[in-house]
Amino acid sequence: MAFNDVLPASLFVTDFQPSLPMHTPRYRIRAEFLTSVVDEIICEQNETGTNWSSSGTVDHPSFTRLRNHLAAKGYIHMETGWSNGDRVLREFYLNDVLFEEGARFLCAAAMKFTLENSEKHPMKKEEPKMPKYDAELQDWTINKSYYGGLVARGAVYNDSKGRFNDGEYINTSTIMGVDGDILITRNTRYKLV
Repeated sequence: MAFNDVLPASLFVTDFQPSLPMHTPRYRIRAEFLTSVVDEIICEQNETGTNWSSSGTVDHPSFTRLRNHLAAKGYIHMETGWSNGDRVLREFYLNDVLFEEGARFLCAAAMKFTLENSEKHPMKKEEPKMPKYDAELQDWTINKSYYGGLVARGAVYNDSKGRFNDGEYINTSTIMGVDGDILITRNTRYKLV
């Protein structure tokens, strides 16, 4: 899905199963859209003949579309009552900077500063890491669950949480996504072997 100048990075990733969502989505926006634009200018002359002006600004329309998209997909809670009140609900990357749950999602102009200074700012610029997993799943199949989502069935090994014996066959909880050979459920990450 493309919407004008903002494209989800998942469109460019080819090593994943298209029927399952990626775990941590990646978004990109061009630097020139990380700005405010003039929305309103008021020029008046007061009763003493003095000229004065006032202007208002809003986020660039492309940034606004990205913000609306992230809110619609449940990645941010959009606060419209005041500036810079948005909060990250689910982690995602924007221009290779990881935004973790609870972080602030700023207006366009402040976001430009944040992304440019991410190494000095609390939101660190991170390179993608090799996915960590909690257990290995062998002889697995993907099945539709009774409740409508997808689940995996297979023999579990090396469960770091100590819930399953090696070789025990299990049904996972609903699959939330796949990141390479890592199957992600709500509480567990399985390496598919």
